[in-house]
Amino acid sequence: MTEEPKAEVSKPEDVTIVHFAKMSFADRFSVEAEFEKLLTTIVPGPGLKVLLNCKGLEYISSRALGKLVTLHKRIIERSGILKLCALEPQVYTIMRTTELNQVLDIYEDEESALRSFAETN
Repeated sequence: MTEEPKAEVSKPEDVTIVHFAKMSFADRFSVEAEFEKLLTTIVPGPGLKVLLNCKGLEYISSRALGKLVTLHKRIIERSGILKLCALEPQVYTIMRTTELNQVLDIYEDEESALRSFAETN
């Protein structure tokens, strides 16, 4: 039996967009695994633009947060941009509690996040 992917990566234009499948606390190890995959599959080139659409991601562990911070660091070290959008309320609360909302660019929806990429060109 093949497991359904927990994240789908697309690149409609110059932004790499990651859409997460619905994942809850019970899927916390899958969330960590998906962030680990992102670290190995999204190889930041100069000026890489990445948008993580977190709609449906109902939980994020401290380990997954660490992987997210590592991904963010790798991208900005190469003059790239990482943005998040559509955070579920409980995930946004975690971001606010850890003060990552002050480090990461977080948008209410995908449309406004994509628009912000265009404004930074």
